[in-house]
Amino acid sequence: MARRKKKPSILVSLILLVILAIGAWRGGLLGDTREHEPTEGTLEVHIVDVDQADCTLLIGEAGNVLIDAGDVETADEVAQYLRDLGITKLEYAIFTHPDADHIGGAAAVISGFDVANVILPALHESDVPTTKVYERMITALEEKTEINVIPATPGEVYEIGELKMKILAPLSDNYSNINDYSVTARFDFGATSFLFTGDALEKAEGEMVARYPASELKADFFQAGHHGAKNANTPEFIRAVSPSIVAVSCGKDNKYGHPTKEALESFAAVNATVYRTDELGTMIFISDGKEITKK
Repeated sequence: MARRKKKPSILVSLILLVILAIGAWRGGLLGDTREHEPTEGTLEVHIVDVDQADCTLLIGEAGNVLIDAGDVETADEVAQYLRDLGITKLEYAIFTHPDADHIGGAAAVISGFDVANVILPALHESDVPTTKVYERMITALEEKTEINVIPATPGEVYEIGELKMKILAPLSDNYSNINDYSVTARFDFGATSFLFTGDALEKAEGEMVARYPASELKADFFQAGHHGAKNANTPEFIRAVSPSIVAVSCGKDNKYGHPTKEALESFAAVNATVYRTDELGTMIFISDGKEITKK
């Protein structure tokens, strides 16, 4: 007669249950710690809701790009957003210009993540700010000596796998308004294109229209300049870009009235569909190299 197998003791059963519970707790409450990866052959563009500030994340198969890092008040939120996606490394971080609502979380990103390259505008000596938030960013860069700091140079092209990034501006090193120093970057992924201008104003926009042929400025996706301000997004510039999608990063009921009537009229004139963080919160757009859709 075959001998019956002994049932595991109550103690062994309890130990197994504890092990299983710990595994479920780590996977559930702590979340999946694997790095977020887009669907094969796609590019994700996250317009992160950071109130009246800017933070954009591009996630590609070959690497990630961060454009600006929100304000001081949202610095922790930006870092947490990256961590929630399991992102530990950025191929490029572009801090378009020194305003606090664009570099408020820069020091936290530089210190807390593996950043390979940082692109900054080359400021005129008299325009280098002395604000604490700017000094914190510079200190963080000085402490992370392995980061390659790159001055924004128009015409320079960088490739992250299938994603191509080209710097278009700033086109001068002596502006009267710090916003016009904003790094403008164009991204091409397959047949789709994206344009980001930071807070570039009328002067910088006019310089780009004068400098570049239509093919360089035309983009399917445009993140509204200066949060949708009326002293940016000029009709001439928007006609040159002629986007089908415009994303506006702005705070709900913000005191500036962004996006302004003038900016919205410029977008309407080219029949662009406008999406706003003040209405929708964080927005994710996905390109398969042929078309761009909102998730």
